[in-house]
Amino acid sequence: MAVIAVPPPAELASAPDIFEAGEVDLSGLDDVDWAELKHARGSAEDVPELIRTLGRDDDRWSDALDELLADRLLHEGNCYSATVPAMEFIVRLLASGTLPVQRRLDLYLWLLHATGQWAVSMVEDAELAVAESRPAQFAPWSPHVHLAIADHIVPLLDRWSVEPPVTQFFLACLAAQHRLDGQLLAPEVSALAAATAGTQHGAYLRLAEAVLTSDDTPALAIAQEIVGWAGLDPRGLDASVVTPMLRALSVLAAGAVRV
Repeated sequence: MAVIAVPPPAELASAPDIFEAGEVDLSGLDDVDWAELKHARGSAEDVPELIRTLGRDDDRWSDALDELLADRLLHEGNCYSATVPAMEFIVRLLASGTLPVQRRLDLYLWLLHATGQWAVSMVEDAELAVAESRPAQFAPWSPHVHLAIADHIVPLLDRWSVEPPVTQFFLACLAAQHRLDGQLLAPEVSALAAATAGTQHGAYLRLAEAVLTSDDTPALAIAQEIVGWAGLDPRGLDASVVTPMLRALSVLAAGAVRV
């Protein structure tokens, strides 16, 4: 059996860190009927205060992040009715320019995880779908979450020039997940891919570049290459019930958050 060489991660700079601490515009947060929505722990009535904590310079910031996203809205990769409207406010927190780079990095990672669940869940269902002679299915609420992020992604993509390379990496992956708007960043993504060639980050950036240029065959080839060394589940990657582009996007979403 051939030994697959694992490329090293890139050393992406976290500077310059351009932000201006201040209050985040969360108007409309209380207009959502959170009591009628659900997350992994039940009623979503606690979501607004957790989101507000993420908008403040609060000692509980990291705890609130884990509580909101890992424990409630995206618990074990699942999406819920409350996850859908919450994504607008996560994007607004990132686009506000009020958070330091480490906090932005945490939110970018979770946002990529959230928006990629539609592709990941469909590929994960592919093997069973073939066995049952039916189309592959998305996990509940995952397409709604993806579309909710798409509706607000442009102001975030516009931050490319003020983000350092460490967060530009996640912006590139988000651009690929939302390529209709993300194509505007194709030259920037290509440049960052070239600058990180031979690294794990560079491989995911090459994949994002292929997606943004709508090259299905190269995108799937790069995705299969990544699965070979990244320890990702290869099942479903060859399933014809899922488009090649969706298979590539699933690898981008599942792998880039782990690099």
